[in-house]
Amino acid sequence: MFVLPIIRRSGLFFHHFGDGDAKLFASAFAETWRSIPLSARRRLLKYWRDTKPQGCEYKWPSIELSSAQTHDFSCGNSGDAIARLEFTMFLYFNSSAMDILPLPEYKFTIAHELAHVHILAGPGREEHLADVVACKDLEFSWAEQDADEVADYWGFDRESTESKGD
Repeated sequence: MFVLPIIRRSGLFFHHFGDGDAKLFASAFAETWRSIPLSARRRLLKYWRDTKPQGCEYKWPSIELSSAQTHDFSCGNSGDAIARLEFTMFLYFNSSAMDILPLPEYKFTIAHELAHVHILAGPGREEHLADVVACKDLEFSWAEQDADEVADYWGFDRESTESKGD
């Protein structure tokens, strides 16, 4: 496992387990991060700073690009999910699923996971957290719909036809 920088100044690093395109992940995450409104980025950083366990020596939050063999992405559903949030501190991205996404959807997926944390860092988080932790049918989860709406509001478009090579 390697710890690689995303944005050093913000203290954002990711754990890379050798699976997937680390360079693409780091650059897409950084571009996504910089595209999120400053107030939202500040809320995320403050939330992570305030909730970091005392004595934690790991990079915080824990952002990982890893394979389905390293983490269970299914969340109780059939098939592998692209990404998963665990307790607002652990953002897991499924390298095999991420690597085949067009760049706009790749960035939307990152923004979607960050949107979960943004929602959980604000008022009304208990209901959102309960839905996320319950890990129910993800297609009909209001927590997933809320995260999609926040990512859309931030300007990320899952439906774009742009490809990674463009």
